[in-house]
Amino acid sequence: MSEGMIRLGVLGCGSIARRFLPWFAEHPALRVTAVASRDRARAADLVGSLGGAGAGTDAVEGYARLLARDDVDAVYICLPTGLHADWSLRAIQAGRHVLVEKAMATRYAEAAAMTAAAEAAGLQLWENRMFTHHGQHDRVRRLVAEGAVGTPRVVASGMAIPPRPAGDIRLSRPLGGGALLDTGFYALHGALLFLDQNVEVVGASLVGGVEPDDVDLGGAALLRDGAGLLAHTTFGFQHSSRSYYELWGSEGRLVVERAFTTPADLAPVVTLERGGHVERLGWPPENPFAAFLTAFGAAVRGELDGGPQADTGLRGARLLEAVRQSAARPAPLRPPRTRSEIS
Repeated sequence: MSEGMIRLGVLGCGSIARRFLPWFAEHPALRVTAVASRDRARAADLVGSLGGAGAGTDAVEGYARLLARDDVDAVYICLPTGLHADWSLRAIQAGRHVLVEKAMATRYAEAAAMTAAAEAAGLQLWENRMFTHHGQHDRVRRLVAEGAVGTPRVVASGMAIPPRPAGDIRLSRPLGGGALLDTGFYALHGALLFLDQNVEVVGASLVGGVEPDDVDLGGAALLRDGAGLLAHTTFGFQHSSRSYYELWGSEGRLVVERAFTTPADLAPVVTLERGGHVERLGWPPENPFAAFLTAFGAAVRGELDGGPQADTGLRGARLLEAVRQSAARPAPLRPPRTRSEIS
């Protein structure tokens, strides 16, 4: 690092990189030194899309070449999910801090190995859960703690998007595709905002495609924590777009729309229903990704403990795997449909 400025390399040039790279380039504590792709022309095109903000950023052919550079302190890995573990471990072995896109890995064992490697090397490994850095979630938790809905009884959390076009990497099993690791990630982490540490999967179901190699296209999971709070999560690739969570308590209900995809220029509105009255609480716009990058930079500089981020990443990876395992169990018992089936 040079005078506290973190020199960042980017692995991958897909749609996620194009969406977020401008925020990296504009952040005052970061300097994007290189962008890597398997095709240098693609990397150059991405750098060019930054305009003046891309000045001084090199286009690199090959991810390994970027990791070998001496002007990279940390890397942002925005490759397909199935490649996250491999390249995160390579980056850690090269002595780089890692910010990896969600989900951090396809399996819990991979996530645990990544976390252990980073801890042993004294490096930061952060999964991109930028939505949690939007202030609306802390405000909602305060409202709940102050009794806005009475005693919380159930959390509902969901995210879904319309069908993906043919060739979309989220439909590729080898690349770690599927709704559970994509939209399901948000639905589950939305529930984890309110559940205690002792979460169990009561039941789950995944809806797949027609062919054996098709990925899961949607699903649902019922969770329960140690205090008995239930959470119903839904997710998928076959729906109209929605991103939300709600808390239903003994005295009211609180709903947050666009909970995981809040644009930086959107003033969030939370709906509180209580005692027959509806109140809409509005807050100023915030940029959760900028806040997330600020926190990541502080952790890299040793100014912030990154342990809670690592713990939450592992907790989420374990829960994603538990949902998949629950859904793979034999079909549940079905109640008889007619009197003749009972006898």
